[in-house]
Amino acid sequence: MKDRAGILTVVALLTALASAGSLYAHHSASMFEIATPVWLKAKFVSFDRVNPHSIIHLEANTADALVRSWSIEGQPAAQLDRRDIAADFLQAGDVIEVCGFALREEYRSVRSPQTGRGYPPDFLHGHMLVLSDGTMKAWGSYGKLQNCVRPGDRVQTWIDFVNSDPRAWQLWCNGRRFTAAATIAPAEFVADVDRGLDQPCN
Repeated sequence: MKDRAGILTVVALLTALASAGSLYAHHSASMFEIATPVWLKAKFVSFDRVNPHSIIHLEANTADALVRSWSIEGQPAAQLDRRDIAADFLQAGDVIEVCGFALREEYRSVRSPQTGRGYPPDFLHGHMLVLSDGTMKAWGSYGKLQNCVRPGDRVQTWIDFVNSDPRAWQLWCNGRRFTAAATIAPAEFVADVDRGLDQPCN
């Protein structure tokens, strides 16, 4: 009964927002598995620079030689403008990597009663991008940037990334507020990055 009430609340929220004309309604970090990163390597197709969330469309080859389409949400257009991220910062055919967070199970099948639409099946909140030249770029705001650290990553690479990108610093330091989500990066790695920051986290 409690689960049903929660789902009905989400449906009501999505319905209200969908009626405002948004396919991807504004939502919160609580809808995503922010302790469980999903890494995806795929080819860039197109970029919807819209509000309330921009969407990057990607295609990835599957193990059985099929093509799987992905929708990667990120910051709204206004935030991209403030960061001087141009609409053409990715080019068709670029292969990029995404560290993102999937919708929690109870939200994956939620659809608007008015439009019948919901989230695409292959939908991630993109937290960090790795561009085709290896440049790391902070992206969406939901989650812990520390959870995008992979085995084999170098501490200095992360120090340089967080020091060079104010958005990355913000996500690295503010990720601590998601206390309900465990940090999966080794504690020593996180501490070493913290010590290397030009501006310490408060």
